[in-house]
Amino acid sequence: MRQGILDMGAWAFAGRRPGVSVIHYWAAPHVDPLHLAYILGHEVGHVSGKQLRSRRNAWREELRADEYGAAAYLALKHVLAWAGKAGAA
Repeated sequence: MRQGILDMGAWAFAGRRPGVSVIHYWAAPHVDPLHLAYILGHEVGHVSGKQLRSRRNAWREELRADEYGAAAYLALKHVLAWAGKAGAA
């Protein structure tokens, strides 16, 4: 598992307690900013809105969080393209 995290270049998880949401993450210096934006957006999705946490809805919760990750990815991609940065295409 550790090697997989190192290979991906980033890792995150979200914690939610009454009144407090925290996202813990690690990112390698070489990580693609778009990949990191997706991962962090995904975790924001877990602490935003109404969670679908139950054995029956676990997959739906992941898909819901993925929508936040996709939005973060696309937003950063647009900003990088607008700024003329390499790798934004």
